[in-house]
Amino acid sequence: TSIETDLRVEKDFRQRLQQTLTSEKEKVSSLQFDIHELNLIKQEYDSYKKQMTKQQNDLQKKFQEQEETIRELALKLEVSIKREDEFREKDGLRSSTWMKDEDVKECCQCKKDFSPLRRKHHCRNCGQIFCETCASTKLPLPSSNKPVRVCDITSIETDLRVEKDFRQRLQQTLTSEKEKVSSLQFDIHELNLIKQEYDSYKKQMTKQQSDLQKKFQEQEETIRELALKLEVSIKREDEFREKDGLRSSTWMKDEDVKECCQCKKDFSPLRRKHHCRNCGQIFCETCASTKLPLPSSNKPVRVCDMCRNHLLAQCAVNSP
Repeated sequence: TSIETDLRVEKDFRQRLQQTLTSEKEKVSSLQFDIHELNLIKQEYDSYKKQMTKQQNDLQKKFQEQEETIRELALKLEVSIKREDEFREKDGLRSSTWMKDEDVKECCQCKKDFSPLRRKHHCRNCGQIFCETCASTKLPLPSSNKPVRVCDITSIETDLRVEKDFRQRLQQTLTSEKEKVSSLQFDIHELNLIKQEYDSYKKQMTKQQSDLQKKFQEQEETIRELALKLEVSIKREDEFREKDGLRSSTWMKDEDVKECCQCKKDFSPLRRKHHCRNCGQIFCETCASTKLPLPSSNKPVRVCDMCRNHLLAQCAVNSP
């Protein structure tokens, strides 16, 4: 009949709607997972970027400190070299023998004659004889455990050795600091490359997340529309079921039946025809007086005595 055809159409439409709805929900679930993964990646990147920025700032600060140290060392080295040159110009290094007192009449530096007031003093380093004024310094020597008298020239030589040692240490420190600066420059360069790479990746990731979010919203809207259509379809199907339920047997036509299918009494204006909504056969009022809920209807409908007994027995068997 027309109602049955419409009902089948509605059922097919509802089935397609349910399949589409399930598919859309799976897509939404997949999109939600992708967005979750992107958020995790973004959090990881933000944490790494923060750490990388701090590390870069620390390296930059250390690099500036190293450069300042190099400038200071270079200045000290320059001063040391100048002092060494001055010492060499003033009086070069030399070795001499230990002079005898009786062989020397005047100071080997100022050339003033010795006298009871201007006494002789040996320089414990070069062995020459000087006056008090020209040998007033006392310095520790490798040959003694305590400071001894030396001439001004030896004092200058000692200062020269100290300056040379200091210059050598400065040069070593300067070389080491330059190596550190070079290493820091390389690290900063590497960090900048990583930062550029991650900035590009973040831009790409943000766009991808935005696209997914947009698609996710579209899918949600589609689901809402499908759910609404499905709800309308179910309501229409229920209306069809209420109007005329599904049957497992042929629905008898009124004009083909002259008597009750159970008591066999003829129908008349006083004994009217009633269809059983379960089997589809026609009965009189007495033989189809029961109303029971069926799977095909949302409210109790008329059934014959045989279907009533069958349905009640089936219900009793299925009951716990």
